[in-house]
Amino acid sequence: MEQASIISLRASLDTMRGTLRTERIVEYMRPPAYFCPVASDPRPSTPFSPGSLSSFQPLDSELAEFTLSLAYAHSACNQFRIRIARTDKSICHNARDQKVSNDPATQIHITETLGPDTFQLRVDGAERLVVDVPEHYDSHECAYDFDFRLSTPGAIWLSAMRMYKDYDGFYELHQNQSDHLNPSINTLLPRPLQLNLCSSTCTPYVSPLLNAESYIFDPLHPVTEAKAMPACTGADPIPGAYVASSLPSILYPPVSLPMSDSRPTAGLYDFVPTECTFQHDGLRFRNHDSCTQKAGGILFIGDSHARAAYDALLHRLSGDDTVVQLSEKVPAKSADLGNLHMEFSWDPFLTSEIDCDVMRSFTSVVVSTGAHQACWACERTPTTALEVQLSTLFSTWATLGPKCLPPGSPAPKLIYMNSPAFWYPASHYRLDCRTGPRLQHWNQVAGRLARESGWSVVDTFAHSRPFAIDTFLLDGVHYLKTDAIDPMADEIIEKLGICGNNPGLPRTMH
Repeated sequence: MEQASIISLRASLDTMRGTLRTERIVEYMRPPAYFCPVASDPRPSTPFSPGSLSSFQPLDSELAEFTLSLAYAHSACNQFRIRIARTDKSICHNARDQKVSNDPATQIHITETLGPDTFQLRVDGAERLVVDVPEHYDSHECAYDFDFRLSTPGAIWLSAMRMYKDYDGFYELHQNQSDHLNPSINTLLPRPLQLNLCSSTCTPYVSPLLNAESYIFDPLHPVTEAKAMPACTGADPIPGAYVASSLPSILYPPVSLPMSDSRPTAGLYDFVPTECTFQHDGLRFRNHDSCTQKAGGILFIGDSHARAAYDALLHRLSGDDTVVQLSEKVPAKSADLGNLHMEFSWDPFLTSEIDCDVMRSFTSVVVSTGAHQACWACERTPTTALEVQLSTLFSTWATLGPKCLPPGSPAPKLIYMNSPAFWYPASHYRLDCRTGPRLQHWNQVAGRLARESGWSVVDTFAHSRPFAIDTFLLDGVHYLKTDAIDPMADEIIEKLGICGNNPGLPRTMH
C-alpha cells in the first residue's frame, strides 16, 4: 500500500481517539417546528425539498481540483448535504460519452448516476455511517451531492476521501486479470470536521447495557414511556442504524473485546433496527435452548462470508457471548447443537449441483455469493452476467424444494446474504473490483431477484459498510471482530425462525 494511503487510514481511525484537531460548525437557531430523531423510529426518506436546507457553506479542501460545501436542514437535527464539485467542469462533461459498459442500462447508471469520481464519506461519533454513492450527480456542474439523515442527535465527525477517478470505481470493460484498478485515495477534508447540527432540546439516544436494562434518572427531562416496538420479522432486509454504545458498556464491557492497533475493534456501536426489535432467544446473553430443541438442519453454502456466518451462529448458539473472532479456512464444517444440525460447504461460485437429497436433508439453506465474482472474475462478470447467474440460481432452488418433497411438506427456507462491503481493493497483482459503487449496485440487483423468487435477504453490505475500514486492520476482508457480525447473526437467526422468545428464562449450564 502506498504511504499516503496508510497515512489517510491512520488519520481516519484516529478520529475516534480524539487525537486530531477538528473543525467545528456552531449550532444554529432552530424554528419552533423541529424534528429530533429517535434511533428506532422511522426516518424521513424523501429527498430534501427546495428551501428545506440552508445555503451551502464552503469547507476547506485538501485537493485543489475539488470544492466542498455543506448545507444543513432548517427543521431537523443531524440532516445535511455535502456537495463535492470539481473546479474544472469540463472533466465531467468530457467523461459523459466514455464507454464503461456494454450494457446500455449499466452504462447509463454509471455515467449519469455515479459519475467518473468515487468518494467515501464517513460519520463517526453519535452514529457510524458510511456513504460512497451520491444521492445526486450533476454532470453539467460536475457536482456530487451526498445526503445524510442520521438517526440520533449528538455531535458527529465527518471524514471525506476521494477513492477513485476515471470510472475506476465502476468499470465493466476490463479485458483480463492483469488489469488492475488504480485507487486514487486522497483525503478531501484537512481533518475530521465536527458538526453540531442539533438543537439542545434533542436528547441523544442511549443504548441499553449489553446484558442488563439501563435505569435513567433525569429530573430535568421527564421520561416518557418508550414506544413498544414489534418484533423484527419478514423476508426483506432489516434496516437500522449504528449508534454509539453507552459509556458504561464501553468502559466496562461485560465480555472481552477484540483488539487491533491498541484499540477495540468492536463494542463501540450498537445496531438499532428501525421500527422493530430483535426479540428471539438467539440474542446474546439469552438462554438459547429453544433454538436447538426442534429437529432441523441448516446448510451454509457459498464463499467465506457464508463460512463466517456459520461460525458466528455456532459461536452464538453455543452460549459464547464474546464477539466471534475466528473462522477457520476449511472446505467443509459441521456441528450439532441439541437437535439442530449445521453444515458449511465451500462453493463460492455455486457450481455444485443441488439435488433433492439436499432439499430433504435441510430445513434451511443460507447462501452467500457475489464477492468472488467481483474479486476473481471481474473481467468476465459484467452486471448482466451476474444477473443471469443469480436469476437462474434463485429460481431453480426455489422451485426444487416443492418438487422434491411430499405434498404439503414445508420447503426449506432460502436465505440470501448479499456481498459485504470492502474498504478498497488492495491487490496490485490482479484485477479486484470489490468497490463500493459496484457492490452496492450488484446487491440491489441480487436482492430484487432473490425476493422475486421468494428468498429472504440479509443485507450484509449494509451491516458491514460502516466497518469496512476497520476490517482493513484485521484480515482485510471479513467483518469478524467488528460491530457488524452480531447484528448479522441476529438477523439470520430471526429469518431462520428456529428460536422462541423467552427473555426472562435463566440460562442452563451445559
